[in-house]
Amino acid sequence: MYILGGVCWSGINMAFFNIPYKYSPQKGKTIFLSLYGAILGVVSLGASLVGALFVKTLGFFTLNIFGLAFTSMQLLFLFSGAMMIGVAFYIKKQFEKSELFMTIPSKIIDGKNA
Repeated sequence: MYILGGVCWSGINMAFFNIPYKYSPQKGKTIFLSLYGAILGVVSLGASLVGALFVKTLGFFTLNIFGLAFTSMQLLFLFSGAMMIGVAFYIKKQFEKSELFMTIPSKIIDGKNA
């Protein structure tokens, strides 16, 4: 199960990296991707700390749903998976709604107000 989870998370991470790479403006692409990577690193650190706090706070808590026991670590993975799926649908909705992700980065790099 953990091997399958690792493979799936790797695929999701690759897909999420390709979105800004594909839709970043040609002018200033290096700066945009560098800033994206830096922000992603800080957010990842924060998310890891929040996840560790979550597991530490719940301790040995077990939630039984339909006879299945879920520990705090499993609940954390379920929550993060649900959040990842939610973000994927949100991004898809934003792309269908407008080309927001293409206009804001170019305005920031050109020095215009977004």
